[in-house]
Amino acid sequence: TNSGVNWSATNANQSLDGNPVLAIAVAPQNSDTVYATTTPVNSSAKMFRTTNGGTSWTNITGILPDRYLIDIAVDPNSSSVVYVTASGFGTSHVFKSTNAGDSWIDIGKGLPDVPTSAVAVNPLNSNHLYAGNDLGVYVSTNGGTAWSLFSDGLYDATLIMDLSIS
Repeated sequence: TNSGVNWSATNANQSLDGNPVLAIAVAPQNSDTVYATTTPVNSSAKMFRTTNGGTSWTNITGILPDRYLIDIAVDPNSSSVVYVTASGFGTSHVFKSTNAGDSWIDIGKGLPDVPTSAVAVNPLNSNHLYAGNDLGVYVSTNGGTAWSLFSDGLYDATLIMDLSIS
């Protein structure tokens, strides 16, 4: 709360589920709303949400696959719209919630079945999403209903590990 001069533990200094935290995203509209994923080391992978700055956390995993949930993006216009990507093979790789994680929608149909490590939301048009995976970048201009390859100028099979909108 003071630009990193001092740090304090949230959640009464208790771990979320005994697994290391893998990804964290803070809602741009409200810094008390934070989403976090944990790695599937000691138990299955999970996703959590706090709306009180970390005092308490709620498990919002729902239908998310037991994979490394690599990246989280919060819609710049609504803290209740959140996206998460899943690594691994054999499951979908991009999920969306419009109710702060109380339920999830699989929006990864049409993407290749490869680890997906990044997701970004266009702040000027929240229906424009970008997903980065082991084959490149994909774009959806309709909120994740359909995806198209967006990798002009990239080498074939470029590993995309992070995305940002500039």
